Amino acid sequence: MEDDLHPEYDLSKLKGGVIGKYAIKYKEGTNLILLEPDVAEVF
Repeated sequence: MEDDLHPEYDLSKLKGGVIGKYAIKYKEGTNLILLEPDVAEVF
């Protein structure tokens, strides 16, 4: 497998992450708003 990350990304700085950190918030729901197609064209 080829490494396609840019050299400026230092993965050694990505320590201390927590798996599932936002799982409870996700289960509570989101504030996703679906736009009508004509409105979405503007954005």
